[in-house]
Amino acid sequence: MKQLLIIAFMVNSVTLLIAQPGDYNEQINSRKKEYITQRLQLDEKTSNEFFAIYDEYQAKRKNLRIDISQNQLTFRKSDLSDAEAKKALDSEFDLKMKLISLEKDYTSKYLKVLTPQQVIEVYKSEDDFNRRMMDRVRENARKGGHGPNQEMPERPERPERPNRPNQPNHPNR
Repeated sequence: MKQLLIIAFMVNSVTLLIAQPGDYNEQINSRKKEYITQRLQLDEKTSNEFFAIYDEYQAKRKNLRIDISQNQLTFRKSDLSDAEAKKALDSEFDLKMKLISLEKDYTSKYLKVLTPQQVIEVYKSEDDFNRRMMDRVRENARKGGHGPNQEMPERPERPERPNRPNQPNHPNR
């Protein structure tokens, strides 16, 4: 029953977030923190200690993910030399290793404030929250809404594709 109340609260919160203008990311992060706090049943002191660490981790993680995305843009270049391609690949692996190392380091920091079961629940709660948010965004998009103060451009019609030899309906098959 308690879980149903939490779920109902989150669904309503997400609806309000999508409907309200303002700093959307800040609102989502606030709701995520509320969600995690409730799922872990954290008291105020523990919550404050944990989220100080969590916010630091999220900022560093965001910067690393930006670096990974920028490095992946290199892969799209068609005129890469072998040396440039090798450098981009090495950089990709280095950045991903840094991301894993960061997660491991911050898991150790979390364990200074939370129990191991609570740390696992943090990761599960994040995944659950993100999944629910994406479901909500898809639902709103299906109903014609696309987020705060945004309009979704119309999708152009796709031209019909001709049958290809490897397709089941092709006459040469």
